[in-house]
Amino acid sequence: MNVALPTDRDLVSVEQLASRVLAGSPGQPTRVVGAAGGVTALVVRRLMASSSRPVVAIAPTLERAHALVGDLGFVLDPSARIRFFDPGEQSPYADAVPDRRAAQRRLATLFELTRLTEEPAAVVIPAPALARKVVPKERVRARSLLLELASEIERDELIRKLSDGGYLRVPLVEDPGTFSVRGALLDVWGPGAPDPVRIELDGDLVASMKGFDPDDQRSKDELEQLHLPPAREAGFDDQSLDLARDRLRDLCDAVNYPSTKTRALIDDLLMGRAVFGADGFLPAFGDLAPLGDQLPDDAVIVVEEPSAVSEALDAELERAESDAFAKSDEPSFPPEAFFVEREAVDRWLAQHLAVGLCNAPIFGGTEGALQNLAAVDDDTPSLGTRDQTELSRTLAAARAEGGHAASLGPLVASIESFREAGLRVVLTARSTTQAERLATMLRHRDLEVELLECDFDRAPLLSPPRGQPTVIVAVGPLERGLVAPAEGLSLITEEEIFGARSHRRRAKKPGRRKAQQMLEDLRSLAIGDHVVHVDHGIGRYEGLIHRDVGGHTVDLLVVSYAGGDKLYLPVYRLNQVHKFRGGDGDPKLDRLGGQSFARTKKRAKKKVRRIADHLLKLYAERQAAVGEATPAIDDEYRAFEATFPFEETEDQARAIDDVNADLELPRPMDRLVCGDVGFGKTEVALRAAFRVAMSGRQVAVLCPTTVLAQQHKLTFDGRFAGYPISVRV
Repeated sequence: MNVALPTDRDLVSVEQLASRVLAGSPGQPTRVVGAAGGVTALVVRRLMASSSRPVVAIAPTLERAHALVGDLGFVLDPSARIRFFDPGEQSPYADAVPDRRAAQRRLATLFELTRLTEEPAAVVIPAPALARKVVPKERVRARSLLLELASEIERDELIRKLSDGGYLRVPLVEDPGTFSVRGALLDVWGPGAPDPVRIELDGDLVASMKGFDPDDQRSKDELEQLHLPPAREAGFDDQSLDLARDRLRDLCDAVNYPSTKTRALIDDLLMGRAVFGADGFLPAFGDLAPLGDQLPDDAVIVVEEPSAVSEALDAELERAESDAFAKSDEPSFPPEAFFVEREAVDRWLAQHLAVGLCNAPIFGGTEGALQNLAAVDDDTPSLGTRDQTELSRTLAAARAEGGHAASLGPLVASIESFREAGLRVVLTARSTTQAERLATMLRHRDLEVELLECDFDRAPLLSPPRGQPTVIVAVGPLERGLVAPAEGLSLITEEEIFGARSHRRRAKKPGRRKAQQMLEDLRSLAIGDHVVHVDHGIGRYEGLIHRDVGGHTVDLLVVSYAGGDKLYLPVYRLNQVHKFRGGDGDPKLDRLGGQSFARTKKRAKKKVRRIADHLLKLYAERQAAVGEATPAIDDEYRAFEATFPFEETEDQARAIDDVNADLELPRPMDRLVCGDVGFGKTEVALRAAFRVAMSGRQVAVLCPTTVLAQQHKLTFDGRFAGYPISVRV
């Protein structure tokens, strides 16, 4: 494999490029070609290491912006701050319900942008965002709150500020952008925060601030400071509402909108209702400002593929004009209320240090700052990098021809080529399980492999000495591999080896799910419903009351029992009760402090003991049965499971491990795998079937319906393609 990229241009390293950029001046951009794959992240990393300036990276599309965030997450230290502004793909003229969570993510990022001078960071922006106007930083800062431990604030004033900032008052905080009040306790979940915070007030003094788990309500570490960005882009203070009322009325009068519809529209928007097309009226609450104006004046701008960024920007502005024309006979703001002119983007870019990263040279005009970044000449240097497309195609062809394990041969050959050229080879995986799987397969091919998990030093890894013999397998979110001869580095992602994978959100722990189910159970309670207390038995739920206890207001659940007795249970002991789920008819109430519930529990325990004795005998007989053990896991199986197009959930991985352990025992397997639809049970069966079939035995899969049998056949055919396994119905 030819490692070097053929070029007759001067070859520069990432470090040399960063020095040229920082030594330049605004309006005189630096250009470079041969910038492919994940090299943008390496450039951003070097700029951040060489200067205290914030770095703003602009990608052509939303997809490539997400990829760049992943690349930065791998090359930067875990403590580095990465900010991503997502403008959303929805036009402000679309008749759609506003996405409250998306708006909160934008506001959280805008708030963080106001603090970049305090905490330098990398900011990633897709090209369409440059065309958008956003809530100005002055309004974001004015509508944000900073609470400090031992500071003073009146409870009612805090409630008013949260309401003006767009926070919703709810009985129980479960989502970002909401708050609840219970006497001296105030729970609030700010946009962008990982968890809600419980604030305890002692009069007007902030006595404590602790994060807590929204599922089980358990407190976490205490906080010294709490930043709360606004939760809605529209302001709901009196001044903003008065301005919105006047602007909306003028907007409707301009198109002779019926007065009844005008009043309804104004009422809905001023009340904060999520009506269709509400995002299109955001300028009524205050003028918006260009996104570029929210970024630090001393920021260094890195533009990935400037020509593609220019095209994406033009396309966004053309779409804005088209969408605005389609709404011209309805109340709507003109495009300039939401979008900036193309020339304004060029003027903003010309005021900063900027570098254009082009993969291939483009010779053309230099009109405007963006085009100027893309227009290279014969003297433009090259980074000499290339992506791993060639390797990815070679491995895909090998998998198609000889099965998944067949790709290991070409992969090892490529690794040897990189090493012979003096490059350090780093392979990345998104999970520790996948990294260990990959490392094991490479070690079986006589390669010396070092496994690095999440917390490792990036500096020696990405700035290596040449001729490093060890192959590195590292856990990280790298999206795009590359070959960088000038850096002495070759990065290869797991997707480039095994094919594309979908990445699921991490599932909640079972304990959290149980707590969540318990809370949902209690939220469905109505006065008069029957509940069961862990000690006192069956009672009747009478509602929630507030009592002053030691100068603090405490929420209490009231449960009545036989004889008119009542139990007052603090809400922080919710885990002691659950809703009664017996048969038809009303159950008999237990007596508070009586023995009837204790006797019921005793009888139940005896029945459970008899069932347990029977099960123990049954399982002892099954353990004595003799079966045939399946051969141990080999690289063929590891390559097969590595190509699973999803990341295994924690429970799914545990089920697979347990089934594999059963297969290697000399007795029949006796295991039941349970899970909801879509939780990955079929993959557990697929891997077990693969091991048994590849050992020369038959596998039968029983299905309840013919349709499901046909569906499973298609799934098995797809996963077993390239292997000598026949699938029939």
